[in-house]
Amino acid sequence: MKKTLLFVFALVMTTSIMFAQVPIQKKGKTTTTTTTTTTTTQAGVEKKATPVVKKTTTAPVKVMKGFKSVNGDVVNLLSAVTTTKAPALTKEAAVDMAARGELLALKVGTKLYLVVMADGINASKKLAEKAGSKLTLIGKVKVRGGVTMLIVDGI
Repeated sequence: MKKTLLFVFALVMTTSIMFAQVPIQKKGKTTTTTTTTTTTTQAGVEKKATPVVKKTTTAPVKVMKGFKSVNGDVVNLLSAVTTTKAPALTKEAAVDMAARGELLALKVGTKLYLVVMADGINASKKLAEKAGSKLTLIGKVKVRGGVTMLIVDGI
């Protein structure tokens, strides 16, 4: 009996170690902005100040194994499928479309992702709140019936 319990315990421990997921850390982005100022004195002479260079680095993103980080624009799914040239939506237009019940998607390059919450609810209303600029989402990518879905926990 003791040998059986020890064997089961060893089996459980080895399988839990084998399937433990370690987060993959991606490097953050560094953005450099340069600003120059010019001032005019009373004599009409312009003086140029030295440029001010600011470097900002975003924090690295930790992505769990099996998850994918995508960065794109919010678009109307119907116009993206029918015309293949869907422009990025502004926040006001996206909120209006979501209120009418239209589906919104995330366009990354030429690829479309239908964003779905982990509990199966469509995320169009939450996407509409974040529309108007680039949006980065982290989730699991699944393809079902030719539709690429991004399953996220939150937006």
